[in-house]
Amino acid sequence: GDMRKGLRALLDEGPKQLEILRHLQSSPDASEKDHASSLQDAIADMNDTLGGATQALAVQQKKFPEMAEKAKADAKAMKKERKEQEKLNKKEREMRNKHRKSENPDDAGGN
Repeated sequence: GDMRKGLRALLDEGPKQLEILRHLQSSPDASEKDHASSLQDAIADMNDTLGGATQALAVQQKKFPEMAEKAKADAKAMKKERKEQEKLNKKEREMRNKHRKSENPDDAGGN
């Protein structure tokens, strides 16, 4: 599916979150062993996430214009087909009416 909107949001907010994590890492409280390791893992994970999101967005931006072009072509073909069918339907109605009138000349006036 189309994930471009979500990926853009992630790429907009992710660097801010990464900056907060780096700020926490450099704060005096981060020197505690328990928090230092968790912060380091969170920063590494966020970097990986942003890298993956950047790649995924590039793929999505490539993929969806092609899909949009195909959908547009399909819609155009369907519209053309629908018009042709409408023409055929109109001709059929005209022929039925003409046939009906020839069978019942009294109904020619519409009564």
